[in-house]
Amino acid sequence: MLIPITIVSLIQFDVINLNKNSNEKINNLIFKDSLEKRSQQDQEIITKTKKVQEEANSTKQEFWKQNEALNSKNKPNRLSSSNTSEKNRIQQQTKVSNKSNTNSNFNSHKLNQVKLDSIKLSSFGIIKNELILNPELMEKEDEHQTNKDSKLNWAVKPFFGSNLMQPLHKEHPLASANPNLSQNFQLNYSYGAQFFIQLDKKFWLYTGIAFQNYSYQAKHINISPERTPSLMHYINTRSNNFVSQQTIENFSNSSEEITLNYKLDYYEIPIMASYKVIDKKLNIFAEGGGSVLHLRNNNVSMSNYNDKDLNLGEFNIFNNSHFTLQAGLLAELPLSKKFSLEAEGLYKYHFNVMDNVNTYSINFNLGVKYKFKY
Repeated sequence: MLIPITIVSLIQFDVINLNKNSNEKINNLIFKDSLEKRSQQDQEIITKTKKVQEEANSTKQEFWKQNEALNSKNKPNRLSSSNTSEKNRIQQQTKVSNKSNTNSNFNSHKLNQVKLDSIKLSSFGIIKNELILNPELMEKEDEHQTNKDSKLNWAVKPFFGSNLMQPLHKEHPLASANPNLSQNFQLNYSYGAQFFIQLDKKFWLYTGIAFQNYSYQAKHINISPERTPSLMHYINTRSNNFVSQQTIENFSNSSEEITLNYKLDYYEIPIMASYKVIDKKLNIFAEGGGSVLHLRNNNVSMSNYNDKDLNLGEFNIFNNSHFTLQAGLLAELPLSKKFSLEAEGLYKYHFNVMDNVNTYSINFNLGVKYKFKY
């Protein structure tokens, strides 16, 4: 029996608009509809059975009328034989009818059971007002689900931040010749982009590129050429042909001590692991790893007591490349399924910034992460 038009419309609407998270609700609707269909079919069977029985009773009454007519003509032997034959015929017809209806009921129930068992809501279509499986759509859905599951979770995050580098103090090459040497922090900046790949629900790996700027001051540097090592010993004159001992003495304005201003720019390539330790509205990650830094700009200037600056060029005390070990925490605030706001704090220990000289820096970064599958 056909499904009523209103129920079909509701099912079609649900089929088109409900997503995979509504499977359970649609299954319940299908099961309820199938039970209604089965009840209607059972009612049909009962009605047909009653109709057959009524026909059989009608036939039986006609038979008795004929039998009485035959009795009135004094044909008892023939009538008795015909009566027995007709009774057998009616009984046989009734049995065949009941058996046919029983088989029909069983087959109908079996068909409904097969339909119910086969509908798993992976993919289905509506054909002739019946909800049935569509093998082609089911195959495409399975292929789509397989491809979706095989894709990896990726993310990209541009960021901007600030950093502080610990001055070198006693490890500074000029420290031995300048016992009054002192250095201080200066707030610097960094920026770049990071690229992530998710290995499981809590574990991420990422790399990227960052531009790190470090600057600090070294004060009370004696410019006397008699000091060993002297200031001129560490100046790369090829980067500035106009610098000489006489130029420095003239700029110092008869003062024996000046201040050096360091400005160092690095390319940094990190390799980091990130593990989610708190999974709440505000997610917290523990991070650890390392990075390689390559010096792209090395500039040192000196200033006198009049706060005037003289560019000295490059200082040849810094290595072109060095590496770090780093660890820190990251806080993630999800804005949507794909976007999140992240704040990060990292402690970086720098190895061989100068020959056999190590130091550390503290970095604070803020960025927006975009997640996608590929």
